[in-house]
Amino acid sequence: MKFKNIAIAFGVGLAGGYVLQKSLQKSQLSPEQVMQIVKRAAKKSLNIDGAWVYLTPEDYYQNGLSYKVYKGGLTAKDGENLEHFDFIADASTGTILDLKAQ
Repeated sequence: MKFKNIAIAFGVGLAGGYVLQKSLQKSQLSPEQVMQIVKRAAKKSLNIDGAWVYLTPEDYYQNGLSYKVYKGGLTAKDGENLEHFDFIADASTGTILDLKAQ
């Protein structure tokens, strides 16, 4: 009887630890999801013509903080001219951390 209680307690503890680990892990968006978030935000002020994103997240440091980010670019039409922008976006939230015209 004692062994059965110990086995049940071990199983419950193992399952609880697994669930807790999964909930504490920081989720990361796919590059495509980040691209859609960036394009949606940029469309408010730019006429987006094209976009690209690197598929591998990178470490990025800004103002003493560390981020996992995706880097990419946008092409926007300004009348007849095309303008290129580079962006850096947080891989967890899609928040644009940097957007520069080239």
